[in-house]
Amino acid sequence: MRISRDSFLNHKGALVAILAISPYFIGIAMQIFFANKLSVEQVGIFAAMWIFMTMVLVFTNWNGDKYIISKKNIDNKSIDETFTFELIFSILLYLVLLFFFRDSIDNFLRIETSNLFWLGIFFISIYYPLVRTKALLEKKLHYISAYSPAFLANIFASIIGIIFFVKGYGLWSMVIWKISVYVIEFLILYFIVVHKPKVNLNFKKTKNIIGYCWPIFFGGCISFMGTNIDKFLITILLDERELGIYWLAFSLSHMLIILRELISKLLLPILAIQDSDKSKISIFEKLNAYIQLFGVLSSILVTFWIDEVFYFILGEKWMDAVPIFIVLYYAAVFKLIAGASASLLFSVARTRIAFDISIISLFIFAPLMYIGIHFGGLFGASVSVLVSTILINIIAFETAVKGFASKGYLSYYAYVLINIFFLYLLVFAFNLEILTVTSKLTYSALAIIFAFIMLPLNNVYKKIIST
Repeated sequence: MRISRDSFLNHKGALVAILAISPYFIGIAMQIFFANKLSVEQVGIFAAMWIFMTMVLVFTNWNGDKYIISKKNIDNKSIDETFTFELIFSILLYLVLLFFFRDSIDNFLRIETSNLFWLGIFFISIYYPLVRTKALLEKKLHYISAYSPAFLANIFASIIGIIFFVKGYGLWSMVIWKISVYVIEFLILYFIVVHKPKVNLNFKKTKNIIGYCWPIFFGGCISFMGTNIDKFLITILLDERELGIYWLAFSLSHMLIILRELISKLLLPILAIQDSDKSKISIFEKLNAYIQLFGVLSSILVTFWIDEVFYFILGEKWMDAVPIFIVLYYAAVFKLIAGASASLLFSVARTRIAFDISIISLFIFAPLMYIGIHFGGLFGASVSVLVSTILINIIAFETAVKGFASKGYLSYYAYVLINIFFLYLLVFAFNLEILTVTSKLTYSALAIIFAFIMLPLNNVYKKIIST
């Protein structure tokens, strides 16, 4: 029996999606595993360590992969220059942290024996330069080869993490698990790519590389500081237990960011090869309709049923995270929609928006978060995330997106906005903790009916059924 070309491509696309998404879900599964095995306080301590490791990842990521992908014709020497620039920068940053700030960081994170931790920080520092070979595969749309290494690395690293936990390493088994993912992915990529970037000290095109990447890089750094101010403030104002609860709720609720990253990886190369701005906008708007519908339906499920899931999977000790999770999930839906717009703008080299929005978000998010934590504790923090996300998205869409696509915030958010507002009213109108299963089914059905009545907003229905 012969398989048609379209059928083959559909199956290949499904495989690519599975390979790209699976590492994130494996990571979530491992977080759940450790959340069950460790105390809430231990998870909080790891959260503080992981925030620092993530900061190092962000501060060493010049997004050279986006530069490589966005250039239709780029030679190996330019690729080598991109690799060399990022590698030198990453090593220098690591040395500065190691020799000038090690003791201060150890004290802040309350690490007594830190040799293993700093060895891990070294591998994390040079991770992004070493895996820029993935961009070469993505540029040629060889997605299976590009995403298989991360998939395999997560499987092997998870096994390693579990083994170390069984051996009695406790909290440190989480650290070993995380670090192993990055090391193993690099090793696999190194052996499968055709062109292995080499050190090139000519720096003839470094100015062009920096010119393209600096808004994304500094925007990413500022965005990290801004979006993690909540965790920093919780660490300072509250304690490890609260940080553990908030970190787990945030991590699980923001699984949608997994989908956002996947969309960005797949969408940018597709938009980059389009011949006209009109076709780029058309693809973006159709995708926006699908994302809004998905966001609304998933929010209904989360609002009325996530408490059952938490109790069954994580147990009684994590039930305080449920209301925080729900509000943070709403915020993640808004972030998911915004992610596609970033790919649209990057495809036409409008990268400055990443830097501008990061600056704006820092000034919006920081004061709102302090007020939220001061007056509302962890729940206040989650509401601050939601409110600041909506405000930041309004600014981004009414400026950058509207300047390119001629449509603003409500053209891309009205449907999801009114549905989540309706859910928010239901949450306040009824005490979800005392609802029976029958009541939950009734309110879920009511929310779904409302969602379908609202489908004409933003032409969601027409965009979804159009070819």
